[in-house]
Amino acid sequence: MAGEPISSSAVLTLSIIERASSGLDFGPLERMVAVLNRTRPDWLRGGNINLKLVDDKGISALNKEYAGNDYATDVLSFSYLEGLGEPANGQLAELGDMVISLETAERQARAAGTRLSQELALLALHGILHIFGLDHVDRAGQIRMDQLQADLLQQAGVTYRDFKWTT
Repeated sequence: MAGEPISSSAVLTLSIIERASSGLDFGPLERMVAVLNRTRPDWLRGGNINLKLVDDKGISALNKEYAGNDYATDVLSFSYLEGLGEPANGQLAELGDMVISLETAERQARAAGTRLSQELALLALHGILHIFGLDHVDRAGQIRMDQLQADLLQQAGVTYRDFKWTT
């Protein structure tokens, strides 16, 4: 259900705040969040990340506005960790927002021979890693993110496709 956290009793929650489509299988995404909460990597911080699922038109507009790129992309992430204090009254800290284009995800899943649900889990994990400060601007960063993504998704029972790094 929109706005409800994927994992409500753990360190990290992922709340779907808007869906571009219904009937999606969120099982792989739920398992990936559960793996993060079970393994608690040293970079993980407790709190909530909001996820919005959109189409290519929606993500293109955001990509142009925030990154200056006039094209659709698969995932955009916005981290609120810098300067984030402790949440008040036991509330979860808002760690960031993430937007995924379901149209782009569907094309990528088809090209990789995987299911949309698995691509959604991969893209969400990729966005989560960005929110926590991991990046792939150089080969070392790409290798680290590849290893993390492959390991965490394997633990979640999700097929990891070859990630095509552009930067």
